[in-house]
Amino acid sequence: MTATATRTGTPRATVTNAATATITRTPTVTRTPSRTGTATTTRSATRTRTITGTPTPTRPPGSLVTFFGVAGANGTLTMPIGTNAQGVPIYERQLGFGFVLVVEGRRGGDNSAAGQSSFNYDPGNPQARPDLQILASRALGNGSTAVCDNSPPDFGGVPAVSPPSFDATQRTADALNDFGCRFVDGNGNPVARSVANACVLQTSGEYGFASAQSQIEFCATVSQPLRFPKGDTLLTVRLRDVKGQAGAPAQLIVRVLD
Repeated sequence: MTATATRTGTPRATVTNAATATITRTPTVTRTPSRTGTATTTRSATRTRTITGTPTPTRPPGSLVTFFGVAGANGTLTMPIGTNAQGVPIYERQLGFGFVLVVEGRRGGDNSAAGQSSFNYDPGNPQARPDLQILASRALGNGSTAVCDNSPPDFGGVPAVSPPSFDATQRTADALNDFGCRFVDGNGNPVARSVANACVLQTSGEYGFASAQSQIEFCATVSQPLRFPKGDTLLTVRLRDVKGQAGAPAQLIVRVLD
């Protein structure tokens, strides 16, 4: 018997080349920056300025001098040529007479009416004084100390009071009455004038007050017996109200050249 040799194949190893590397890309994570909250600007409140009104000055009691000046013989107002170092207006005159002194006033701070008298004399009472109170720093005319000698044949002047003072002496009371009695109304009485018989000649050709604020007016014609001396004479005036309260004084200078 013949033996048949059968070849048994050796199984081949099957190599699976399936180790294909799968590259997995990890996505890059882009971080979105967190937004910081938007800062809200808080406006500071604007302060509203409180405007304080200018307080109205309280007017003191006593009548106010609204005008004190010089007019020509016909009543036409004269302008001052300037002032002195203290701000007192200076009125220049060629001669010491032939002009008019004008004082005007109105109610004071407590609304009391302005006094009307320019003469109120008692030789034994230094408190007896007129509502118009005016003093001269130099003697006028012959400087007579007789009170209200303002008619012929003994027409006298006015004594000086310098420095000006309204002190409670008989000497001052005499000087106030002596000068004051020269300020008369249209009938020659030593009292104030109303606008109806004012002594200031207006540009319209009519007579009236120098100031629109005035309520009363006193006028004195400076005649030759009352003439001002050459040089500078300081006049000081104040007005009382009906209660006897005196207001602030006003001043002017009369400068005489000849």
